[in-house]
Amino acid sequence: MVPPRAEMASYEDPLKAVLKDMPGCPPPGSEVWMAEPMNLFIDKWPEDFAAARDKAQQAAAAPRAKAASTSPPVAAAAAETKPLQPYGVRTALFVTRAARYFGDMEARPSNVFQESEVLFSYLEPVGQSEKPLAGGRRQAGVTVDMEVRTLSGEVLGGKKGMSDNDITLDADQSIDAFYLDSDVTLGHLRPGSYTLVYLLKDKLNGPTVEVPQGFSLVSTKIGATSTAPASRSAP
Repeated sequence: MVPPRAEMASYEDPLKAVLKDMPGCPPPGSEVWMAEPMNLFIDKWPEDFAAARDKAQQAAAAPRAKAASTSPPVAAAAAETKPLQPYGVRTALFVTRAARYFGDMEARPSNVFQESEVLFSYLEPVGQSEKPLAGGRRQAGVTVDMEVRTLSGEVLGGKKGMSDNDITLDADQSIDAFYLDSDVTLGHLRPGSYTLVYLLKDKLNGPTVEVPQGFSLVSTKIGATSTAPASRSAP
């Protein structure tokens, strides 16, 4: 056997190993099994063999392409988080006083008010949208309008833009622990039955939900004042 040239020397031992395992006379049907060593070591001039070897080594050393991430960090931070449930209100109550924290509510035993009384309301929205911020924090927002309606639905008055809230949540806070409270005095109304309606709008995704609360006034008094709802997230 002619000694291999320098560029083929590294393949001498693999060639010997392949040829050693081959039978003296290849049996019928072994052509496919022998094709690879023949192509590598026999069916090429030394110069062609060296070129093929270099090409194979370059291909093996080339970096493999990786699929791009479906959610790059920058894009994910800019995207809004869709709510897990439809926008709505889980709890809407007339209460005896303003809440000091999430869940701090004392339901009022009656929805009948004296004209001079303050109408305290406690609301827990659900399905609020969130937007990721740096450091694991998130942002949400809600605007509140207020209307007073007759039982037949006629709007007697109200206040647009009663409250505009931007809520920032830490990584360990949940939007489910977000609440609104409001206090309103409606002394200009005549005695009768009415509906106090809060209209909450998700500032990120845009849906609006109406929160009606029926009540009655039993006396009259001139003048009316109102205080905008204050939004708070649980500590």
